Amino acid sequence: MRKNKRVPKRKQQVNLHSLKKYMSTPKGTLMVILLLLSVSNFLASGSLTGIFHILIAIVFAVFIDGIVAIWRAYPRKFSDGACISGWIIGLILGVQESIWIIFATVTLAMVSKHLLSHGRKPVFNPAAFALLLAVWFWGAQESWWGAFSVQSSWWMIILIITGFWMTNRVRKFPQVLSFLATFFSGMLILAIFHWGSVSFTPADALRPPFINMTLFFTFFMLTDPPTTPGRKKLQIVFGCLSATLSILSMSLWGGQIYLLLALCSANTIKFLFDRIQKRRKNHVLPTKSLGLSE
Repeated sequence: MRKNKRVPKRKQQVNLHSLKKYMSTPKGTLMVILLLLSVSNFLASGSLTGIFHILIAIVFAVFIDGIVAIWRAYPRKFSDGACISGWIIGLILGVQESIWIIFATVTLAMVSKHLLSHGRKPVFNPAAFALLLAVWFWGAQESWWGAFSVQSSWWMIILIITGFWMTNRVRKFPQVLSFLATFFSGMLILAIFHWGSVSFTPADALRPPFINMTLFFTFFMLTDPPTTPGRKKLQIVFGCLSATLSILSMSLWGGQIYLLLALCSANTIKFLFDRIQKRRKNHVLPTKSLGLSE
């Protein structure tokens, strides 16, 4: 009889330490949170359809990203970023959507990640960009079920707790608080004066399921480090800008894409701002090196 090979205890400790170290990173923390949200939604609904769609979206995203990594000869073939993008797409797309819609949306996310990039950083949040185009291209239904949009409001407590956990981990409180303050105060003013779209009034944004959408978006998409500013002052500007664009989009066109449209627009403005700042630095540095500056 063959003896079972046991993993050395020291190696087990190293693997456990590496896992704990990864889980303490922003991406590791977000994966834990997305897992909690997925399991909580399953317990609330009792349906495995959403979980099945999440797994499909993750597999598609990692597979496509892996092909790109091999083609471009990246040393790292598995992308946790692709896993997160697929996971978020699975939590937002309606559970009634077909596998082909999931595949097409995930493909858009991975294409935007690698083609619409500045260096190795994507210009747009991949999940937000893909979900926005999915609505425009083939009318994808986005229920945001991962935000407990179809469950009792009590489940929102989990969303808020995990959201503040994530915000604290990536140090985005200035951005999150400025967005929420601007967005809800702006929507409240519009609702009081009855301004906005006829089919989707601003008051809709102040109650479920729209408020669920806003919280999920703010905590887990607006806080994406590669596509949002790091400095506190710029975080406040970015948060207010995203909220203002969301309010304009909601009041003019309504629908369910106003948050995604606002984030992609803010990402574009940030990209242009960064390019301008970089050009200014490139013009100033040669002048200093020649001793021509004061």
